[in-house]
Amino acid sequence: SAIKVAVDEFYRKELSNYSEFIEDTIFCNDRTPVSDNSWSSLNGTLNSSSFRYVEEKDLSCPSVYDRFSISNDNAKLKYPIGLVTASEINLLNNGSLITTNSSYYTMTPRYYIYTEHTTYQYSTMFKINSNGSVDLIYMNKSAGLRPSIALKSGTIYSSGDGSKNNPYIIDTN
Repeated sequence: SAIKVAVDEFYRKELSNYSEFIEDTIFCNDRTPVSDNSWSSLNGTLNSSSFRYVEEKDLSCPSVYDRFSISNDNAKLKYPIGLVTASEINLLNNGSLITTNSSYYTMTPRYYIYTEHTTYQYSTMFKINSNGSVDLIYMNKSAGLRPSIALKSGTIYSSGDGSKNNPYIIDTN
């Protein structure tokens, strides 16, 4: 997808020099349907499906095919970078981390329709609005990206507050 290409390009250009500090973690694209059983991540069967959005702060990732990481051959990433899920956003208590004055995509799908007999298809994703609220966005609409990484245990930063104007600076010494 265009989103995955943009996220990988960001890593390659901006973060590849810091790979020794970045953990290979799981980015979960939980496509567990709640309305029917038409989704199959194994054979690609896609019909109308509504996917779960867990507001109860549940970060489980039931399918190995949705656990994207460098080390998972069933859901392989090129770089250890992804997008946050809508469920992860629910865990953040710091409004300044999610209130960014612009909307951005999460990794969480909400709805997908595809039929083999027509060219009709569309999907919606959960997005974070500029005020930090969670909403839906059709994939043909514009929203930003906020790639996410996990730092290895023991990595420290020397300055910054994580904002766009004052990002964290990793202590590389």
